[in-house]
This record gives sequence, C-alpha cells and structure tokens, in this order.
Amino acid sequence: MKKLILLVVLILPIFANSFDILSIKKEFKKIESNLSNYSQRKISQEMQEITIYKNNKNRVKKISVEGGSEDSYHKAQYYFKNNRLFFSFLVSNDVHGCGVEVRNYFKNRKIVKRIVKDGKKCARRAGYPAYIKSYKDLMD
Repeated sequence: MKKLILLVVLILPIFANSFDILSIKKEFKKIESNLSNYSQRKISQEMQEITIYKNNKNRVKKISVEGGSEDSYHKAQYYFKNNRLFFSFLVSNDVHGCGVEVRNYFKNRKIVKRIVKDGKKCARRAGYPAYIKSYKDLMD
C-alpha cells in the first residue's frame, strides 16, 4: 500500500504538467489562428522590429520581436492570456549555422517546462533578441 501511495505521489505532478502543456498549446493555436483579427502596432528599435498584437478588448495577445545583424537573425515570440505570459518561443541563427530554439511554458509566472534544441555546436552562440526598452510602453 505504501508503494502505491508513493507511486501516485511521484506520478501525479507529471500528469498535471502534461495537462498544463496541453492547455498552453491550445491557447497558442487559438491566438495564432486569430492574428488577422487583432490590431497590430509595430515599433522599430535598435536593429529589431517589435510587433504587438492586441484583441478587441485592447489586451496584448502576442509580442513578436525580430532582428539581427549582418551575420545573425533572432526572433522571439511571447504569448499572453489575461496579460500574463504563458508561452515564449525563441529562435537564434547565424551565418555559421550556429543556432538554438527555446520553448518556455509558463504557469503562474513560473516556467513549468523548457525545451531547448541546439543546432550546430559553435564556440560562439548567437544571443537572444527581445531587448525591450520599456515593457510598459508595449502594454499601453
């Protein structure tokens, strides 16, 4: 009996996180399928462009940041529900083939899962974009 209880205690968090990830994926798909219905605001800032998508209630649903230099490209996408970040997807590549993809799943403002896919291994890894001077300005 003690073994059964221990097994349940160990497995329960795995199922809870699986449910969280499924609900996050569902909300992500919902936002992506409605992008054309959202208002868009574009901001150019230090070698990157930021696009803010808001619904008809003026709530931010997605922030996309793209930029780079002569030898690299970066893209970050942030997804929001009720003004809270729930998912981010970051991609970074350079002309040498170095790159990385990072998916972060959030719940209650904490990362519940992170998936990192490294591309070609290089001594210098391209950095992430998304240096936003003022987050408050984006939310207005």
